[in-house]
Amino acid sequence: MSKYKSLYALTLVMASSSFGSALWQALFSIYLEEKGISYVGIGLSSSIISMLPAILALPAGIISDTYDKRKLITLSLLANSIVVFFLPIIKNIYILMIITLIYGSLSAIFSQSALSLVAHTSTTSFRATAYSLYYFAGQVLGTIGTFLSGPFIERYGYNILYVLASISYMISASLAIFLLNDTSHTFGKIPDLHRSLHKLRETLRVSKRLRLLITAVALHDCASFMAVPFVALFAKNVLNLSKSTVSLLLGVRSTSMMLMQVLSGRLADIFGGAQLLALHIILMSFLNALYGLSKTFTEALILMILLGIVFSLDMPARRALLSILAPKDLIASVNGIADTITGIFAIISSTLSGYLWQVGYVREIFILAGLCNALAIPFIVALARSNNENQNSSSAPL
Repeated sequence: MSKYKSLYALTLVMASSSFGSALWQALFSIYLEEKGISYVGIGLSSSIISMLPAILALPAGIISDTYDKRKLITLSLLANSIVVFFLPIIKNIYILMIITLIYGSLSAIFSQSALSLVAHTSTTSFRATAYSLYYFAGQVLGTIGTFLSGPFIERYGYNILYVLASISYMISASLAIFLLNDTSHTFGKIPDLHRSLHKLRETLRVSKRLRLLITAVALHDCASFMAVPFVALFAKNVLNLSKSTVSLLLGVRSTSMMLMQVLSGRLADIFGGAQLLALHIILMSFLNALYGLSKTFTEALILMILLGIVFSLDMPARRALLSILAPKDLIASVNGIADTITGIFAIISSTLSGYLWQVGYVREIFILAGLCNALAIPFIVALARSNNENQNSSSAPL
């Protein structure tokens, strides 16, 4: 029980920080539009916020595998509290880019440290469920933050969101330092980058399943992030919805995902993460395209409900697979290399979709995202069918 106590403490940290993140990030693309940022800039800025933690995940993962995770989590949250507090006073697009780069870098350290802690505080047969509980905690308060973002903006303006987000990160840092177990047995040790990278390279060389998994999620995220930065703008500019209604749509999607999250994690532990991940990727191909074809609030609402359900199939299965296929001392590093590869692809695709949006291909972005997503299907299906590389002495289905 003491082992799972750290997991439950980590869920509280995740929940508090997710509330703040959802408040200011949910309608960030609309905020940038109103500041006069170009749509290419919106696509790039939004993708930096969401994907820079993935791009920097490999070095963050190596650091996390070496240093005290509790201190890393606490320091990253404290620093982001300061960064977000000063974000609304930034008027220059270049300074804004620098600030978002700092935020994304700190978030990378928080994310990889937390993901590694989840793996180390759960058994293999409970791994996907543990990740689903971790994500569920974030989704609960993240959903509330998403619902509140639109009404808060319309009543108080954007600035209140950044103040509340800063307070939320400060609370999360306090929870981390007081509730998480000390992992300082490795703190102060200089990372052996050569050894870590060599072992990581060898792991990728010998594990066909790991290569299939990383290829599948890289292609999938590349396609998905063509659409992600423009979901809110599509609802506002194409469906002609108010900001409160847009935040309602996003909140419904978050609620749907939240309600299904723990069940999805449990199903991944029972039937295998590869099967759940394959189902997620296949369904996303259709739903992205359908969102681009939607014409009314009702159609968008139904699709948001379905997207939330399908979203819930992804991360617990993905994280469980990566942590099971990784050597125990390289869990954060393996998650890191996967996130870094997917993040690079996603930055490129979201910048491309920003250009497409700017020249008028607004519906086509979502249709193209659905079509490109299908490129990942052969790789994830091959992973689901592969049974000849069960690593790390796990009896749980992969």
